[in-house]
Amino acid sequence: EEILEKEEVTGLIVQATKSALPNPNLSYYRELQKRKIPLLFINSFYPALGAPHVSMNDKQAGRLATDYLINKGHTKIAGIFKLDDGQGHLRYGGYMEALKEAGLVCDESRILWVDTEDVKNFMMLQEKIKDRLEGCTGLVSYNDEVTFALTKLLPRLGIRIPEDLSVASIDDSELAVLGNVKITSIPYPMEMLGEKAARNLLEMIKNPKFDGNYEFDVDVTQRDSVRNLK
Repeated sequence: EEILEKEEVTGLIVQATKSALPNPNLSYYRELQKRKIPLLFINSFYPALGAPHVSMNDKQAGRLATDYLINKGHTKIAGIFKLDDGQGHLRYGGYMEALKEAGLVCDESRILWVDTEDVKNFMMLQEKIKDRLEGCTGLVSYNDEVTFALTKLLPRLGIRIPEDLSVASIDDSELAVLGNVKITSIPYPMEMLGEKAARNLLEMIKNPKFDGNYEFDVDVTQRDSVRNLK
């Protein structure tokens, strides 16, 4: 409201929140678009707006984490994904795609959907997590924050990483190396993403027809959290 009122902004970079849920503020963004103010989202975005975004390739990240476990001989792979973020849905899509291409069972009973509040109170999900991981040797985790919370919970369930459960995570943040077991994770290109977003917005300001969309390809940082079953 303040931005629209002052009319002093020539472009906006926006971090979307809970991007998989209906957003009550879309009317503000549409007003910005109506006024021809360039709008660029980072990490995630609201599909209803049709605005460009700069992010990691989240579907590729989910697929790569799953492929990594498959290539290590894992066939029963669980997944934990964020329900209220668009990134969670895309990473889930990559996970499912990898399983299908490998001819593996895509069993929804192995999937746990969590929201932002769940991550803050992970211990409350103890029984549900135990149920979802039953019979699985591998896990694709939404990000390192979820994985770090999981590493505190799993010992209570008698599950060891990687002896009982191999974990592939996403973000490759400092949380990936804080625990007793260093976590295999897919790096999130934080600085490059911020720079690319700024450059693309500047181009959008200069040229309204410029396509500001960009997704970074991903790779895996291998550590100690995945056991080779081959």
